[in-house]
Amino acid sequence: MHKRYLTAEQIGQELHKRILGDESAFPCPKEDCYVPVPKSHPTDSHGRNWDVTPSGHDASYAASLRSIVEEARREYFLSDLADHDELVGAAFTHA
Repeated sequence: MHKRYLTAEQIGQELHKRILGDESAFPCPKEDCYVPVPKSHPTDSHGRNWDVTPSGHDASYAASLRSIVEEARREYFLSDLADHDELVGAAFTHA
């Protein structure tokens, strides 16, 4: 599966957007739905190189957040170069 390269800030924004879109799992007010900053780690056997550790939330919130994080970890690769895919794709297109 092809992953999109995003910065930690972009991944955090995507997670927050998903939380706000799932009112059944996250019935909290928008200002109370906090997502910790994704932290990088060496790429694991599943091709994931980042994770989020929820803290300060009840078990239900943490479990729902974990579900969303795991889904996003399959889709996004943490990078300092958010435009990496687009730049590489453009290089091949114009070569």
